[in-house]
This record gives sequence, C-alpha cells and structure tokens, in this order.
Amino acid sequence: MTTKFSALVQIRKNAVKNAEQKLIAVNQRIAVAQMDLASAQQQLSEIVIPQKGNYNDLLYFQQIKESYLNEVDRIVEFIASLRLERKVIQEEMRLLNIEYEKANYLDSLEKTKMLKERQYKEAAQLDEVSILLHNARHNPQGGSL
Repeated sequence: MTTKFSALVQIRKNAVKNAEQKLIAVNQRIAVAQMDLASAQQQLSEIVIPQKGNYNDLLYFQQIKESYLNEVDRIVEFIASLRLERKVIQEEMRLLNIEYEKANYLDSLEKTKMLKERQYKEAAQLDEVSILLHNARHNPQGGSL
C-alpha cells in the first residue's frame, strides 16, 4: 500500500544507505592508513645508526630518520582527519536515521488510517447489502417498508 509518504520513506532510506557506504569507505581508508603507519614505524625502527664512518654518514642517517618521522607524522595527521570525518558521517547518519524513522512513522500512520477507512467502507457496504437482502426477504414484491 503506497501513501503520500512512501516516496519520502524511500528517499530517506537511500540517504541512510549512502551515509553507511561513506562510513564504510572511511573505515577502510583508516585501516589502510593504519597499515601504512605500522609499515613506516617498522621501517623507522629498522634504521641502523652508523657506528663508524664519517660525518656525512651521520648526516645521511639523520636525513633518513627525519624523513621517516615526517612520514609517520603525516600519516598520524591523516588518520586523525579521517577519524574526524568518520565522526561527522556518524552524526550525519544519526540525523538521517531520525528523519527516516519520522517518515516511516508517518507512512505507517497513513497506512493505518487508510486501512481503517477501507474497513469502514467495507462495513458500510456490507450493512447496505444486509439491508437489501433483509428487505428482499421480508418484502418479496419489491415494495418499500
């Protein structure tokens, strides 16, 4: 049974699904970034400090170490921004769910109203048929009461 709210319910439901898909995508991006972070941290921990050599070797080590630290910082900041985005999407989903529930509730009220109207009309039609049958049985000539 479709009501004037059925289209609205479908629109709200699609909006919730789209928000869920965006949330899944952000969660996947967070997981990938966390794996990148773990990899960068592993590579940073595997850097060997030169024990011998000249000053240039030490400077080269410092540059590599700084680049890995910068990469780790960049990934951490990226993860933080993704988590913030996830929080925004979750709030958006919460609001969209509320709107969906409102539309769904209005739709169910309208369907209940339509069902009651239909039952009332059917009852009235049955009463009319009953009256006609009663009149036909008690007054077979077709005259009025």
